[in-house]
Amino acid sequence: RPLFANDSQGWHQVGVSCSIAIIASGFAAYLWLKDIGDRFSAMVAAVLYMAMPYHLGDVYVRGSLSELWAFVWMPLILFFTNRIVNGRRLAGVGLAGLRPRRDDAVLAGPLRLIERAVRGGDEVVRVRGLGKGSHAEADRDVDRSPVRGQDRPPLEGASRALGQTGRAVEAGAGKDDRELLQKGYQFASKDYEMWNRDPHSAGDTGLSRYFDFGNGPAPESLKDETDFYRKVAGYFLLHGETRNYITEVDAESSNVVGKAYALQLCDVSHTMARPDCEAARNISLVTDYYKGDRAMRESGFDISFRFGAYGSATHHFAPVCLNSLLYKTEKDLQQISEILGNKQNARHWQERAQLRKDRIQKYLWDAQRGMFFDYNLDSSSRSTYEYITTFYPLWAGLATKEQAEAVRRRLSVFEHPGGLAMSNRDNSVQWDYPYGWAPTELLAIEGLRRYGFKEDADRTSYEFLSTVAENFRRDGTIREKYNVASRSSETPVAAGYNQNVVGFGWTNAAFLALLHALPQEMVTKLAAEQTAPAAAAK
Repeated sequence: RPLFANDSQGWHQVGVSCSIAIIASGFAAYLWLKDIGDRFSAMVAAVLYMAMPYHLGDVYVRGSLSELWAFVWMPLILFFTNRIVNGRRLAGVGLAGLRPRRDDAVLAGPLRLIERAVRGGDEVVRVRGLGKGSHAEADRDVDRSPVRGQDRPPLEGASRALGQTGRAVEAGAGKDDRELLQKGYQFASKDYEMWNRDPHSAGDTGLSRYFDFGNGPAPESLKDETDFYRKVAGYFLLHGETRNYITEVDAESSNVVGKAYALQLCDVSHTMARPDCEAARNISLVTDYYKGDRAMRESGFDISFRFGAYGSATHHFAPVCLNSLLYKTEKDLQQISEILGNKQNARHWQERAQLRKDRIQKYLWDAQRGMFFDYNLDSSSRSTYEYITTFYPLWAGLATKEQAEAVRRRLSVFEHPGGLAMSNRDNSVQWDYPYGWAPTELLAIEGLRRYGFKEDADRTSYEFLSTVAENFRRDGTIREKYNVASRSSETPVAAGYNQNVVGFGWTNAAFLALLHALPQEMVTKLAAEQTAPAAAAK
């Protein structure tokens, strides 16, 4: 029966309180929608939301007060969450328990949010066809949240703001587009500055480095990488490094960083007699190792030996990838400033880009070997580790024509039947030989195209696309990584992530981007392979 049917005073009190709640909820819905769309649409949607039949009658007919309150709280939660994600720290007062971490509050536009969500997401993917108009459908179930203390490389942050919004402003499409572009500029420039101050400064080079604010074992390693740190400690005991990453500890001490491990040296026994052994001693990995491990994970190249064994010295390098991405960010921010009519800011970003370009040429380019290399801050010398990120300066457009030609001549270091390998060193980890990763395939190939090496770009692109398609025909899945030497999705590793997750968003996106850039005759050939018998396709 109607709520408070025999109590008019109670009915009026509930009616007033519900009305206030509905109005407040509608206003919150408007504020939330205004942040992600235009004001008029937000107003219309908010009014319709408040006028829903559920609001007007159901609460009184069924007495469903608890349902009403759960319903009206939703816009408030969405509004405050959106504000927190976009760096409004005071919004945390309105949403108890949620706080932005120090550097996550300055995200560089919508793509950073998408990138963070996709990284670590498990997706079920179905690919329909292989023509120019083909597409992928993905249902994501993200199960890993961003790690506190890490940021992500500034990939396409400012470029995203330059997309349709920038073109709309140039065409004079309206005030809201200009406001959105200005907001994107603010986020991208804040994110950029984080990479250009301590502790992300790479010594006195004027370049930047990866650095995680946290200490000790990375949370995701404890969750996803069984016994990883024990294997790392064993490696350092046998191989050693320039730095000493092992220290003897008192296992009962509260000063031990991470886990302690027992070490005992015994004779090899050839009889039934009990072997003689030294007394057991306790060891652990040192704090600096964990700093490098966390910085490696911030880079996205986890795990590789590029920055020392298991990425142990990542924070002691000025990397090619990060500084190329920052150069691209500077050029994008210059273009945004020009679109917005701010000549002073445009000159500022032009100067910053030129300065970084000069420093990359000085510290990261090796003319004798014809490649870009990471710079070791400890030894004040370039690394000798040949890695696929040598193509990043081509993608960013900072390499000279002569440098691009030199890098192209070294393509054979990375090229295999299934595409481009991460490196030419097999360390039994996921981001070294023989594995290929879709984002680096895309950047390398786009870099080759940018400098006019169309034949090389088409060939390497086809190698990777056909590998993905061949494995999809075999097991109906698209994977995070592929063995480009064997053209297989079988990717056993000795340490670190030991799963080849199904349906990563970056593989899907890179596949389509590469496919659409191929000439039509190669697309036709690739499509024909999908219907050919397995033997014939090979």
